[in-house]
Amino acid sequence: AAAPASEEWPQLVRLPPDHTYVSRSHLLVELDGWLGLATDLGSRSGTTLRAPGRPPERIRAGERYVWEPGQVLDLADGYEILYSVT
Repeated sequence: AAAPASEEWPQLVRLPPDHTYVSRSHLLVELDGWLGLATDLGSRSGTTLRAPGRPPERIRAGERYVWEPGQVLDLADGYEILYSVT
């Protein structure tokens, strides 16, 4: 069954098949207004949050973290996602 028109479907990001360090369902990123939220979904290789001026922080699986502009999420120490606002 299709979702109601008011719901948004998730946007999946596909990586090359030879990159197995990132889990199939690695990370959930949500927007709550202008607030970015990131949740590691229990990935094997983990997710690290890097914020300017602070040491990198490994995020705990299943917990929501506030993800602010200028911060980077590093998936499995190999793929970086920068939150940027223009």
